[in-house]
Amino acid sequence: MKRVELIHRGHVTAAGFIIDVPAIGQREARRRTLEMLDPADRLLLMPDERWLMLTENPAEVDSDRAPGAVLVRDGELLAAAPVPGGGAGFTEYRFGVLASLTIGELPPWIIQGGSTSEP
Repeated sequence: MKRVELIHRGHVTAAGFIIDVPAIGQREARRRTLEMLDPADRLLLMPDERWLMLTENPAEVDSDRAPGAVLVRDGELLAAAPVPGGGAGFTEYRFGVLASLTIGELPPWIIQGGSTSEP
């Protein structure tokens, strides 16, 4: 049986991050996001209250020190784990099952003055 990696490991070129707000709390999520957020980046709200941060300028990061799960671009696909290529949107292993979302359907999320809200 072949082992499946559920997250990216080591140094990778990050096109974004999943900030797991329910797991780490609003305060820690804001701190991690504001440390990395550039004015050109986009922050989106996922259906399960996690944040999807899409970076305008992908950069190499150490996945162990990233603010959340690292997203790597493969063509039109953003993947939170090594997955077979092809497709578009966003893919991750969630509770051991490969799940996909359409990024364009996620609402924008903003951070202002230490609080979060929809624009």
